[in-house]
Amino acid sequence: MSDSRFNLEVKFRIYGKTYEWEPSLNWSDNGDGIDQRIVDWFRKSHDKAYQDFLESRHKYFAAEEKRKTEEVERKEYERLKAKFDGGENVQGQ
Repeated sequence: MSDSRFNLEVKFRIYGKTYEWEPSLNWSDNGDGIDQRIVDWFRKSHDKAYQDFLESRHKYFAAEEKRKTEEVERKEYERLKAKFDGGENVQGQ
């Protein structure tokens, strides 16, 4: 039986991440005509990039929500400050 060793050079970019892999493997068909280690590497790379993407997106939207909340609260603060510090409806007058 002959050696089924192969070399693979992969550069995979997704969600702004780049993954590189240069294995030297002995081919082992997973039943679908591809070495399962290749499938596993792509899945692991994709899952890591996607998780990082989701975390980054969550941080972005959380920061945006905080900024919007602060803007609304600052406007309300300024309105109340003008109302009470400006002499409107001051008790005892």
